[in-house]
Formats: sequence, C-alpha cells, structure tokens
Amino acid sequence: MIKATYNFENKLKFYEQIKQIDIAVPLRSRGRKKDEVERYSIVSFLLNILEKNLISFPMKIVHRNKPDFLIETQTCKIGIEVSEVIPEQLARAEAILEKQFPNGMLELEFFRLDAPNRNNSAINEILYKTNKGNENEAKLIGSGLAGHIVEENWVRGIIGSIYSKTKKMNKVGFDKFQNNWLVLYDNQASISLNYAYAGVKLEPYLIEYKKSNSGVKFGNAFILSGNSFFHLDLIHLNFKQTLLI
Repeated sequence: MIKATYNFENKLKFYEQIKQIDIAVPLRSRGRKKDEVERYSIVSFLLNILEKNLISFPMKIVHRNKPDFLIETQTCKIGIEVSEVIPEQLARAEAILEKQFPNGMLELEFFRLDAPNRNNSAINEILYKTNKGNENEAKLIGSGLAGHIVEENWVRGIIGSIYSKTKKMNKVGFDKFQNNWLVLYDNQASISLNYAYAGVKLEPYLIEYKKSNSGVKFGNAFILSGNSFFHLDLIHLNFKQTLLI
C-alpha cells in the first residue's frame, strides 16, 4: 500500500520541499502512530545522509509497507525499513509517566531489556514511588547503572533490532531491492551513554551479523540517537558517528 510519494528534482528543491512534510511525533500518551515515527525518521535520515553523498538526484521516495520506504534514483533503488529501538516495558512506562506524572522522572534502570515482566499496574507503582511516594515511605531511587551497563544495554537493543528486522525482511511479502537499508530511531539512549565505548562493543556483533546465515541482509544501518547520527556499514564493517543535523 502506497501512503505517500515525494519527488525531489535536486538538492535545492529537496531542502525546500522537505519543510512541508509533517514530522511531528506526539507523546505516546497522545496516540503516537507508527507512520509519524516513520516520517520523522526518514526526513532526519535524509537530511544527514545527503551530506555524505550516498544518494543522488533526481530522487523519488515512496512511503509504503514492507519496506517502509523505497528510494529511487536514476542509478539505484533502495529499500528503507524504519524501526524504533526501545524496550517494550520502557515504552509503556513513558506513556504512563506522561499521563500520571507529567514532568516526572523515569528511572531507566527499572525498565531495561532484562527487567522482569511487569503489568501496567506494577509499572505505575514504580513510577509513583520514584516521583511522589508516600510521606510515610522512602522514595524509590535507583542504585545507578555501574560500569558499562548503559552501553551494553544499548548494544543489545541495537543488534537485537538489526536481527529482528532482518528476519522480517526475509519473510514472504517483503520486497527486496538492489540495496536494503535499516534506519533505527533510538529511544533507549541515556545521557550517560558513552558512544565511543558502545561502538567498540558493537563491532564484534556486526562481524557476527555479516557472517551469519540470515538470508538477505541489510547493507547499511543508520541510527538516530539523541544528538548523534550513526552510520553502520554492515558490508565493510565501518562505524561512524556524527552530530545529528
């Protein structure tokens, strides 16, 4: 199903037209939709990738399904799959926090990938204790994320998303093209994340991914994380970080 089509004659026209695309991403508690995340991600991705001259003009972009976007130029077709990277429980905690405790604090360590399964009631109780609590109770405070736990969890989230989307790409009904790229909208990052160290920890997993028998693989993965933009060349195993435009 085609959701929208965009045609860009040249780079100047691109910068003029891209401003007309609605890239607002509402809060989860206000009904954030997948299409909204996809539009924000593709625009942010394009603004950054054009500086690297990896795509030429004229260019046509189709917003669709399986994959989420198709980029067509005179020389190639690129399938783009978009995925938000966030632990499912953390996403639910954010939605509850926005509704119940506006401007409240979220202790990330309680909602990591390896956190025990909790229902919404249990999540709400944790948020209550970390933000308001009871005058007769001590406020719940995390013990802190010692060592490199933040980076290790980030790497697990990224590599898990790459494998998950690779599995989806190899299912019947998912169109493959000359180039197949993955754009990750990272919402699991912490302000204490050391990206340089995370990149070092990620490298062996990327080598393993390249060697794996996973069928058709993504040639490139791009990560939108905080104020950083990452390019993972999954063929030549290069890892580059720049500031997000």
